[in-house]
Amino acid sequence: MPGTAMDRRHLPAMTVTALAAGAVIFAAGMALARAKLPEWRPGPLPDRQILSREFAAIAARCGLRPVGAGPRLAVVEFSRRRRLSTDLPITSASANATVAIRAAQLAVTTQTNVTAAAETLTVWFGTDGRPQAIDWHPPGPQVMAALVELRNVTNTPGLRQETLAAALLAPGESLGPPMQRYVAGAPIWLYAIAGSVPPQHVTAAAVSLFADASRNPGSAAEVFSELDRIDLLAGSGERLMHELALLVLAGVFCVLAIRRRLGLANGAWLAATTGLALLPPALRQPNALDAVSEVVALVIASAWLAVLWSAAESRWRAADPSFDATLDLLRARRLTRHAGGVLLAGTGLGAAAAGLSLAVYAAAALSGAHTYALSVDLPVFDGVAGPLATAVTTAAVVALLFAFCRRLSSRRWVPYAAAFAAALALSPVQLRPWPLELAGGVLVAGALVAAADLGGPAALLAAALSYRLLPAALFSALHLSWLAGGFAMAAGAMAVLLVTGTAAVLRERGAEEGVAPPPAFMLRLERERRFEVEMQLLARMQLGLLPSRLPSVPGWEIAARSLLADRAGGDLYDFVLDRAGRWWIAAGDVAGHGFSCAIAQAMVKAALASLLGDARSPAAVLGETDRVLRTAATPRSFTSLALLRLDPATGEALLANAGHPYPLLAEPGQPAREVALPGLPLGQGPPRSYADLALALAPGATLVLCSDGLYEALAAGRRGAPYGYERPLQLLSQLAERPAAEVLDGLLADWRRFRGPGAPDDDTTIVVLRRWPARGLA
Repeated sequence: MPGTAMDRRHLPAMTVTALAAGAVIFAAGMALARAKLPEWRPGPLPDRQILSREFAAIAARCGLRPVGAGPRLAVVEFSRRRRLSTDLPITSASANATVAIRAAQLAVTTQTNVTAAAETLTVWFGTDGRPQAIDWHPPGPQVMAALVELRNVTNTPGLRQETLAAALLAPGESLGPPMQRYVAGAPIWLYAIAGSVPPQHVTAAAVSLFADASRNPGSAAEVFSELDRIDLLAGSGERLMHELALLVLAGVFCVLAIRRRLGLANGAWLAATTGLALLPPALRQPNALDAVSEVVALVIASAWLAVLWSAAESRWRAADPSFDATLDLLRARRLTRHAGGVLLAGTGLGAAAAGLSLAVYAAAALSGAHTYALSVDLPVFDGVAGPLATAVTTAAVVALLFAFCRRLSSRRWVPYAAAFAAALALSPVQLRPWPLELAGGVLVAGALVAAADLGGPAALLAAALSYRLLPAALFSALHLSWLAGGFAMAAGAMAVLLVTGTAAVLRERGAEEGVAPPPAFMLRLERERRFEVEMQLLARMQLGLLPSRLPSVPGWEIAARSLLADRAGGDLYDFVLDRAGRWWIAAGDVAGHGFSCAIAQAMVKAALASLLGDARSPAAVLGETDRVLRTAATPRSFTSLALLRLDPATGEALLANAGHPYPLLAEPGQPAREVALPGLPLGQGPPRSYADLALALAPGATLVLCSDGLYEALAAGRRGAPYGYERPLQLLSQLAERPAAEVLDGLLADWRRFRGPGAPDDDTTIVVLRRWPARGLA
């Protein structure tokens, strides 16, 4: 279990093993990636100035004039998942994810008869410097206004989509005749590219204020009949699973907040750290409106990260009694040897997860499978979709799944079922065929779950950061002129993990191994757990006070049952045989619930065991029991008790009653009646004495002792009179000639029909004593 003394002893060895295994697996994965994945193959990216001039030339061919100093360039992922998140033109239909360079700048039309309104022109270039896609739409702050006015704008695209399509052509290429189709109600044009090798086509769209075009593989005639190549919902399955996982986390957050079992400190700390790391690129926007929009989006994303992590961590704390609080120590800037080992072990397992991910993508490329995402997060600075924020989100989802599995069972292997669920919810690798994607996802998620199992949230967070940031740091290092900021962030975060962990592990053994105080909700939860354990112990103790089995008395039948309203009840019954061969039968009810009730029950049982004897009557025993209970009674504690001494050979009995409901007696040939014998309960009030009542139980007679839970029960969900005393009397008259067990079952069945479903409001106990009829004796 994480955080236990055994793990602390073995953590140094586990740390070394995790680091070594992570380094080997990551190196192997990187070697495969460099050999098989296009994004990792050696070669510089195009020159910035050349791309800027090409961007200006494309704008001119489209009849646009750029506004400002120059386009903003960024290395991005060109894939269908980016298209789904509106980072790519909707007309793009790339078979595999590739690296692209995005150039964006405000531009105005050069047409003299059109009002010049600056809109955003975006061009995506391949690593060979050729344009792959182009998009023209209002800038971010104006998009909503454009959508509002969409219904008022006449769709007059003219040659606009053809103009964009022509801007993507290379020298020596030309557009074929257009073919128009409608996809999801939107007009789509397909143009064959004459002179392209291998065959390619341009897919273009122009609707109202939005227009875009993309170069896509394959001939236009083939794609024209296969609309799945431009399926607008491609990749929505993975996105839906991811969003459902985040929605579940948000629901858990609300539930924990309502139940006051939510710790926000670590989540707020992580969100603030992530937000500050991503703030500089958010501020570098072409205008103030875009900068404000990016900052607001970053604040919302940081708050969302705080919600996700707080929900997952709090659920984990509640589910795992051995929760590792290393993250609390790190937040409080208290660095211990154990914390250092946890960070390094998590970093090693995260490197293993990254290596496994790279290996799976390389295997997919080798087998000809389609990859729908890159093996590295691009752009490195990308808000909530970048590697830093994605790492925190990934850790939160894995933490919640791990906590649920830990809650299901304490067996060591059960939490690893979270790896399968995480593979479905997160899709760590995105490729086809689907079985390969699932297998790769389980391997990657399994490494993260191993980190959670080894070192708790701190190790899981370190593993998730390493898994996302290691590939980003190495990719940025290969293209440092383009990704200097991304390299500083990714490599800097990895350096902080490694340096902090190493410094902590190398501390002297005498250094303080501080323990972070648990959150307030954990203290409440611990009290609830302790109370739960105490109630379970109390329930077992009270069950131990009841007879383990009913006595076998020749010529008599005995049946008894006690139904508890809660796990710790107050009813009791007992059967004791004295040296004269007489049976003492007791039925009682201790007022209240909890430990005081259990103590009174134990005292009554001990008093009966020690006081019953040949020379005492039931009344005398009740008097002595009253004296014993007064020595330890609480101000509101009292006990009702009916005590019967029976000579089984003759049926002669003596009855004494201390405030218990009157026994019910059914004699052959007579209606059932109450045996009226008043008396005050034991343990409270002025001193009292009790009287004995002689009874003669003839063959066939039935005596029933019931607690007040039977008579005072109300119908579930309804108001009105209680079950009462007349109904069981009438029923006993009908059941008197049946065996004792059937009398008991009949009374309880009628009582349950009256009450309806649900637990009883009070403890209910019934003891049935029946003498065999004369023919039964014969």
